[in-house]
Amino acid sequence: MFSLTFGKCVLELIMKTFYKEIASVANMEKYRKSSKVIALWVNIVLR
Repeated sequence: MFSLTFGKCVLELIMKTFYKEIASVANMEKYRKSSKVIALWVNIVLR
């Protein structure tokens, strides 16, 4: 079982990794699709 602190670290790492794409308006649609996958994965990990 993962701790909440570990979950926050993972989220920060994800945000840093995808920050450039998120900041780009051209990639916003791509981010919206990816965010659903990320959210699902996070829910599974932190369950």
